[in-house]
Amino acid sequence: MGSYSTKLLALLAAGGLSLTMACGESTVNVPGDDDPRDHQQPDIPGTSRLEHVEPCDPAQLACTRTLAVQDSATISVRLVDADGNPIRNAMIGFALETVVGAQGATLSAANDITDDNGVASTTVRTGGDPNTATGTIRVEATVDQEGVNAVEFNMGINAKDSASYIVEYEHNGSAVLDSVETLFLPPTVTCDAAEEAFNRDGLWPSADFVRNATVNADGSINDVILPSVANNTAYTIIGSAIQNVGTREVNVAVGCSENNPPVQNGVSTVVEIELFDYFPTIAGTYQVTHAFDLRSGLPPSVVDVIDLIATLAESPARFILGCPATQSYCGDGTRGLLDFLLDYAGDSLGGIGDTLRDLQNSSLFALALDFLDDTLDGLLPDWVNEGRDIIGDVTSMLEAFVVEGSIIIDEQPAIDLASGQATAVLLPENNRQLWNDIVLTWSAGCEGQPASCSEVRIRSYDVGENGSAVFGNFGATMIGATALEIDKHPLTLQYGNLILAVIEKVLLPRLFADAPTPIDSLEAMLSELIDCEALAARVGDPGDTFYSAVVQACELLQDEAADTVRDYVNDSLVADSSDNFRIGSPAGEPCEIYQPAVYPPGSSASSGWPGYPLPFIQTLGTPELRCKWEAEFRFSTESQPSILDGTFYGNRSDSGN
Repeated sequence: MGSYSTKLLALLAAGGLSLTMACGESTVNVPGDDDPRDHQQPDIPGTSRLEHVEPCDPAQLACTRTLAVQDSATISVRLVDADGNPIRNAMIGFALETVVGAQGATLSAANDITDDNGVASTTVRTGGDPNTATGTIRVEATVDQEGVNAVEFNMGINAKDSASYIVEYEHNGSAVLDSVETLFLPPTVTCDAAEEAFNRDGLWPSADFVRNATVNADGSINDVILPSVANNTAYTIIGSAIQNVGTREVNVAVGCSENNPPVQNGVSTVVEIELFDYFPTIAGTYQVTHAFDLRSGLPPSVVDVIDLIATLAESPARFILGCPATQSYCGDGTRGLLDFLLDYAGDSLGGIGDTLRDLQNSSLFALALDFLDDTLDGLLPDWVNEGRDIIGDVTSMLEAFVVEGSIIIDEQPAIDLASGQATAVLLPENNRQLWNDIVLTWSAGCEGQPASCSEVRIRSYDVGENGSAVFGNFGATMIGATALEIDKHPLTLQYGNLILAVIEKVLLPRLFADAPTPIDSLEAMLSELIDCEALAARVGDPGDTFYSAVVQACELLQDEAADTVRDYVNDSLVADSSDNFRIGSPAGEPCEIYQPAVYPPGSSASSGWPGYPLPFIQTLGTPELRCKWEAEFRFSTESQPSILDGTFYGNRSDSGN
């Protein structure tokens, strides 16, 4: 409308009247009109939206404007449907709130009706007292329809010969922000100095002014306005973003800008600040449960060992002596401890090795097998049916391989405000991974028994290198506040030791549960089960050369077979490398890290939570959403590593920084 129409409306407003214009023009309800609730709203879909019009950005929920004392400005919004079509004849409400000062600021109308373009407007008028009219106000535009957003105008009111310092925020992190505390510091304070003070005291340096920026539903942050800044004045500005966690306020993101331009000639200064998520306090110890599938990609040497286990269940005699294919009753042949001894260490045995080979190929071999089977008959439990069941149980254990241990992070990576780093590197020398207990499940023979019957624990010392615990240092990268990429790193696990532990610590004690003394090693089994003189008596008389050779070979078998199998397994399964077992996060799938839902009470670093006032990490992953491992073994029998699947989940177990 033209200036004449505007003056006419003002006159009508003074008389407490309302005017309805033809041709789609707005109906303006001014103070003194009939109750605006009498207006008949059109059908407004819940998918509609309110948006700003120029000079404000229609894509933003908030718009920043500046005014002078004794000034006015028209502000407008547009109501459109989901397709962007204007909605006319809808009542829009405007509400003014004084944030700081700004006494005397008013609206010309508390509501307006949208025109044919869906636009509704009101006029902001500032107060006239230079001493009290300066400050900031917020005007919110809404429509009475559930689901339709509100939009805001943030306005700074400046005195003569001054202007506003306007701070515009951008946040691309994953932290949830509830508000942003904006600190206007003297320009002599650098970002580095402010960061140092905050890290030391948990507080920022003293600011000349502090303003609070509100956060919109879409995560965007409203601009902060410091009005009436005198010419030639500048500030270092810090934005400290807060998340309300229960009753606690936690600093979750930060931004800083220094060397900003001063206000000149009454023209406002705009400072853009990007907020970067704080790296939560991750330093500490996490009790971690790992789960792996170690069955995939087994090399032939592993299959040989598993077949040896199966042979023990089928025939303890064949497990010890084997059964060569040269004997008609042995079919395709079965490898036993004796075969491992002859094949792997035969050259060092000299004549004894030849005697043992002669025994395997002689007609007396069947007598030796019968003797051992008769001797061992009844020692195996009823649940042992056939070797293939044993293989199934062993491979099931390797599929459900669980480790309880810890991840220890000794040093916290620090954020650099000046450079605005969005990632932080954790150096390998500051991070360790330890395995404590390996938990295997052996269900055979535990039907109707308590759950503890099927749970078998092995200390990591049993499967580490040289009898030490399984451990390794690792590097990692924190990505913002919620992601951790763990570099592929070696652990001192030996696959051969693991297979032997399955045999000696799981299988043998259960196969020979009723033995007079515990059977938890190959040596213990051989010394308990083989009576060398009785075995020799089956193939000769005392004093005979063959009798003496069998006794000597049998005793050698007792002494050497277990060590030979152990050497064979380790040499065959462990590559000549310091990193034959490696694990890390899969590419593009970092571990998700979680902060507490409720923070403990306290108001200082000594009485508050770890890392106060910054967030800290409570868990690595969750029970429902575990972190992933990509693990690989490097076998000496294969040129390429076998890729294995794994997951882990960790709970923080201390409060160290």
